[in-house]
Amino acid sequence: MRLLSALVVLAALACRGPHRPAAPPPPPVDAPYELADELDFAERADALIALPVGAARTALRRELAAVVVERLDRAIGNRRLDRAAALVLGLADLYRGDPGGLAELGDVPELATRLERARAGFARGGADREAALVLVVRAAVDPTHAADDREELDQILAFTDAAIVARVGELGRGGGPIATLAPIISRGLAPELVDRYVGLVIERANRADAAVATGRGLDAANPALRAALDAGREVAVALAANRGADRIAGTLAGLRGFGRDRALDRAAAAVAAPTADPAAWAALAQAVRADDDQTDRETGLRAALAIALDGLVRFPDDPTLATAAALAAIELDEVARPTALLRAVLTRVPDDREVADRLLALYRERLGRLVFAGRLAAAADCLAGGRTLIAELRKAQPGDDWDVRWAQLLAVYGRGLVSQGELAPGRAALTESVRVAPTIEALEMLGTIALKTGQAGQARTWFERAIGLPGDRPAELYARAKLLRLAGDAADAAGATAAARDHYVAALGLWADLGRRVELPPNLAGERLVESGKLFWALDKPDDGVELITTASEADPDGADTHIQSVAFLLLHDRFGDARDLFYQALASNRIGDYYKVYMALWILAASRRLGDTDPQAQAYLAERDGPLWYDEIARLASGRRTPAELSERARTRPRQTELAYYTAVLTGPTDQARRALLEDVVASNLVLFFEYDMARHQLGRP
Repeated sequence: MRLLSALVVLAALACRGPHRPAAPPPPPVDAPYELADELDFAERADALIALPVGAARTALRRELAAVVVERLDRAIGNRRLDRAAALVLGLADLYRGDPGGLAELGDVPELATRLERARAGFARGGADREAALVLVVRAAVDPTHAADDREELDQILAFTDAAIVARVGELGRGGGPIATLAPIISRGLAPELVDRYVGLVIERANRADAAVATGRGLDAANPALRAALDAGREVAVALAANRGADRIAGTLAGLRGFGRDRALDRAAAAVAAPTADPAAWAALAQAVRADDDQTDRETGLRAALAIALDGLVRFPDDPTLATAAALAAIELDEVARPTALLRAVLTRVPDDREVADRLLALYRERLGRLVFAGRLAAAADCLAGGRTLIAELRKAQPGDDWDVRWAQLLAVYGRGLVSQGELAPGRAALTESVRVAPTIEALEMLGTIALKTGQAGQARTWFERAIGLPGDRPAELYARAKLLRLAGDAADAAGATAAARDHYVAALGLWADLGRRVELPPNLAGERLVESGKLFWALDKPDDGVELITTASEADPDGADTHIQSVAFLLLHDRFGDARDLFYQALASNRIGDYYKVYMALWILAASRRLGDTDPQAQAYLAERDGPLWYDEIARLASGRRTPAELSERARTRPRQTELAYYTAVLTGPTDQARRALLEDVVASNLVLFFEYDMARHQLGRP
């Protein structure tokens, strides 16, 4: 079906009408999903949410859960309780509101053993909340031991209660069990514990109320008082997560005063009334959301989403409730579910401009995720869906803005195609995007393609056109400063040295101005220094340039992008020692991910071998990699644990084939002739955005 859809798009684009790409999309061969990859896992988890109940949903959820359990076991084995805690919450999220679904995990291999290891690990580490969550999950998976798990859960709750009373006094009673049960209750995983939890919340708030009223035993600094202030919202969240929104008003009546919220009371009462309408449900969803200054914003958003979805069960055709649910889902970084919700809203309210804009933003997000991940057939389907949507919107809401929206979709699609080495269709989509509505993103990518493929004059034209676009907000000035350097590089490559210098000097001035005017976050502050360093290098001040680039790691010590950009630039300009030092800094950071560390290690190892040595830290790091992902396989290749032939079966996409060719050339010691042939293959891949492409050209002696 995807092949047919892609061919339909191909035909439509070939018969080009106004505002359509001039070239067909690439062949519909998608990169496979690998759930060990965090991004792929998140993409499939998002898709799961929107799937209807049935065999496909059950199979996908079980597959995702098995991956989480395996990661959890590995984290416990490595004594990474922080990582394990996040994973057990992630497992619970897959079954949010569906505790009965946990039974489907009963035949997952080694599940019982792994859950027991997790429970024991959390118990030893004093992670009571996570240990309790594991017990609830295990009881649902295997009811034969549920009584023992419930007994242990009661012991945990009693212990946490005694601990908090000992710490803050009688006002804190119930606080330990409340904190322990909160992630279980807010995920709707233990309906039988909801009333117990709600009772504890109300009792704690009423004790605080009595203490305030009488003044006896009152300490204004007691944290139990602050905790009790949010009792009304905690009750509402608990009931909303367990399909009890219509019970909120009656339950809140048990609060004597402390912890009550008048707006929440009114909204809950309106939903409980016999005359409750969709507007009442939407108002309650809004009321239960956490304020911006509250720490647990996500819990409030999920409660709001649950209320809106509960309201939709009662009023399935109501656009207000569907929109409320979609907006909450968007804030939770979902894509699939809000897309379906807003698409349905537009069928009922086709002239709603805000809904249309939100929906198109979701299409752009989805399109970007697909095309940049190498799922080109799925991306073609998504683009076709966006085209259909825009055609509908032109009829329902006439205006020129839809040209701009179409151009934005084309720009995302074109940039993604270029990232996969599909230069011809990518350039066609970008050119058409610029024809309809010029944007920095499309023009910059067109310039980059031209510059990387030896068309310096054309590249300069694209970059200078992007520089000339209006806009003086900090984000636009930031983009313009980067474009000025690129335009300088293009002018220099074309032999226009004076123009190149003018661009470089202008870029330096703009970066300096931005540094004075705007307090940049660490990642942007790091990039500003890297960009400035590149400019000094281009102005024949290499030592000053390197100093700025190495200083960038101080401004952004845990920034993956800052480090990988710096290391790449320094290696491409034969500054191995400086690149190696930055790699060592990145290796020491706990916040820079393995993906970035592996590739930097590969680059450093290859560069050191080219210089007749072997970097020990890069070699040791790669030798320790034993994960399931593609970059782990390349690490095995680099450390002699895999051969190119063994990896070829897994290298089914152009980026993987290109990486395999490059690292075979630079790390496995082929003959000079074979090495050169492999590097030629890398250049022929057209993966112009890859470091491997740039370094292959560099090693082949090409400008």
